[in-house]
Amino acid sequence: MSGRVLGAALAVLPTAVTMQSRAATPILVAAALALLWAERARLGELARAAVVLWPLGLLAGWGIASAAWSVAPEVSLDGALRFALLIGLGALVVGGVGLLDPAARRQAGRGLILGVALGAAVLLFEVLTGGWLTNAVRLFPEPARSVDGIKPGASVLAVLLAPAVVLCWREGGRGAALALAGLGAAAVLVAPSEAARLALAAGAAGALLALAPLRAVCRLGPLMLALAVLAGPSVLQATGEAAAQAGVLPPSGLHRVAIWDFAAARAAERPVLGWGFEASRVMPGGEVRIPAEAFDRLAPPGPARAALDAMPDHAVQSLPLHPHNGGLQVRLELGIVGLLLAAAGAWWIGRGIVRATDRVALASGAAAAASGLTVALIAFGVWQAWWVASLMLAACAWRLTAGAPR
Repeated sequence: MSGRVLGAALAVLPTAVTMQSRAATPILVAAALALLWAERARLGELARAAVVLWPLGLLAGWGIASAAWSVAPEVSLDGALRFALLIGLGALVVGGVGLLDPAARRQAGRGLILGVALGAAVLLFEVLTGGWLTNAVRLFPEPARSVDGIKPGASVLAVLLAPAVVLCWREGGRGAALALAGLGAAAVLVAPSEAARLALAAGAAGALLALAPLRAVCRLGPLMLALAVLAGPSVLQATGEAAAQAGVLPPSGLHRVAIWDFAAARAAERPVLGWGFEASRVMPGGEVRIPAEAFDRLAPPGPARAALDAMPDHAVQSLPLHPHNGGLQVRLELGIVGLLLAAAGAWWIGRGIVRATDRVALASGAAAAASGLTVALIAFGVWQAWWVASLMLAACAWRLTAGAPR
């Protein structure tokens, strides 16, 4: 039964997120509750298996503690408790993969293959029809929902693609795997999501790096993930500022760089503890229009700057909800302590990946981790429930390829 539960969750995830990103959260919750019922005869074993994600529990605990000094204690406490609950449920499902017998693993793997194929087909259909299906399920609202609404689905598909291709190779052979890889890649590439396309490229790079000498991969892979969390925010900010100075960014890109500039300045005011979990949503000054002098400092006059100057105040806020930079958001809200805990979590996940029993599984894990980290660094709010739930289920997808650890 556990294999069917996980297979069903993975089968519906990509399409559900394309239709409505928030659907990922109830999918994870339902999978965890169903797993608890299915494995009720060995709950102790399941609880021990769930310890696999313990570093993320420490991060959640630090988020809960941050309510004590947060600029918005109720917001921080509520958000951190929700995050902790999701991590707990996700750990049950991720840990539970290790308890599946070979037949149940095949059931779950077939669900993943079906989910990725169906999700890719739906993404392509939505791009070709301008979002007809997502509008149809909402009874064609006025104004119509933009096709940009499928961006979360494209990002989740990019993260799931490598594990699904590996499992498809094992189930159906090389031809089926190549067909799935081509279908998935085409869907991601045509979707209106730069983050998803970059995640796809990062996943390919991660898979290739995992084919390096095994000893180097095992030693450096986890460290690279941790360094990406620690250094990613600064590298992104420096790269964005250089592009802004060169005048090559579109208005949205220049606005993003200005948001990073504001968030980094606020993070420097509380470097150790941060402003509190989810404080980005209520950051003092975040709702104010980015001042002209900030744009003057970041970029020369040009079309992008002129377009931003013509926009209303609410469209050019200093910090709208979150910085669109996961590492910077962690540093802003939870300080250096929180960033170190997040890096430790990334290192621990990397350690789990390099313990895979074969190189193909290792490569798929490296691809999924690189894709997920890329999206987290440049796109959504790092604590968004649907995104956390999607990553938990993506971790399950990879563990289906991994077998027993070395």
